[in-house]
Amino acid sequence: MQTSKADIIFGFIVTAVAGMMLWQSLAIVARFANRFTPFYYTPGFVPLLLSGTLIVLALTLVVLKRAAFRGSWKPGGSVGDLLAARGLWAALLIAGYVYLLPHTHFLVATALFLFLSISIFYPRHLLTSALVTAVATFGTYFVFARLFILSLP
Repeated sequence: MQTSKADIIFGFIVTAVAGMMLWQSLAIVARFANRFTPFYYTPGFVPLLLSGTLIVLALTLVVLKRAAFRGSWKPGGSVGDLLAARGLWAALLIAGYVYLLPHTHFLVATALFLFLSISIFYPRHLLTSALVTAVATFGTYFVFARLFILSLP
C-alpha cells in the first residue's frame, strides 16, 4: 500500500469521526441555545468549530491524495497492507470503546478495550495481557476517580 492510499483511507476515517463529533456538538448547541443565549456562548460551540475544521482538513487530504493516487496501488501481501489492517482494527476498537463507554461502567469498557488491543496487536500470552489490562485499568481508575475526584462513566 502506498502512502497516498493510506492517506485517503485515513482521511475518510477522520471525516467520519469528526462528523460524529459535529453531530454531538450540534446537539449540545441546540440544547443550550435559546433566544436569550446566542449559539456562540454555548458549551458546544468550540467543539463545533474544531470538528468542522477537522472535516474540512480531512476532506482536503482526501482530495489532494486522490489526485496523486491515480491507480498506482496494486493488491498484494505487502507490509503496507498489514499496517492498513492494523489501522482498521485500531479504528474498530476505538469505535467500540466509544460506543461502550456510555453504556457500561468505565472499568468494563476500558478493560475490554485494553485486553482486545493487546491481544490483537501483541499476541503473546493471554495471562500477560490480562495482567497488564488489570493493572492499567485499575491504575487509571484510581488516578482519575480517587486522586483527581473525577466522575467516570
